[in-house]
Amino acid sequence: MISREPSPELDRPYVMVSADVVVGPDEAGAAGYPWTVTGADELLVTTITHRHEDRVASQTLLAQEWASRNRATTR
Repeated sequence: MISREPSPELDRPYVMVSADVVVGPDEAGAAGYPWTVTGADELLVTTITHRHEDRVASQTLLAQEWASRNRATTR
């Protein structure tokens, strides 16, 4: 059940979005998707791949893309 009421600890509802993400080396494909955050308070990103190296590469590419978009939108 989803509660939209504040908890005893918080003065307003808290929203966390969880997304399973795998980012590949193709910049054209990654840059083609619009990013939205939906007003969530927190974003939890998981990457599930067989090889550890692929998970690390995916998270690194995601971090680099996220950082480049944040710089562009905050200036």
